[in-house]
Amino acid sequence: MTGDNKFLCSNCNKKTDTEKTLTISHTPTILILHLKRFTQFLHDKNMCDIDIPTQLTLPVSLFKTPHDTPTTYSLYAVSNHHSTTQHYTSYCNVKPNFPNPEWYLFDDLISKHVSTPQLAGANPYVLFYRKNN
Repeated sequence: MTGDNKFLCSNCNKKTDTEKTLTISHTPTILILHLKRFTQFLHDKNMCDIDIPTQLTLPVSLFKTPHDTPTTYSLYAVSNHHSTTQHYTSYCNVKPNFPNPEWYLFDDLISKHVSTPQLAGANPYVLFYRKNN
């Protein structure tokens, strides 16, 4: 972390260049990824388009104790935040352990079957993945 992203050291109270690493001691059954879409004041949303993978692979290099094979996850739900309003919708795969997913859109009082969820764009906000066996 350098430039505008320098880390504020709590010991010397100065911003310093820092290298941040993340290691995982064990993989969770459910992996929830919250995408940082808002500024700290919650009124500015990052509207960049993103593509959400239905399959996610965590490389062995992320683990504190390396594994022989990467851990894979399957997407089973997405929470969407629309524009700068407080409107949320969700997609959920109601049959995540079956070969043919069955996706539903939940929007306030309406729920309906959809053949393919809308997984790209500026609305995905929270992603829910389940570990594959």
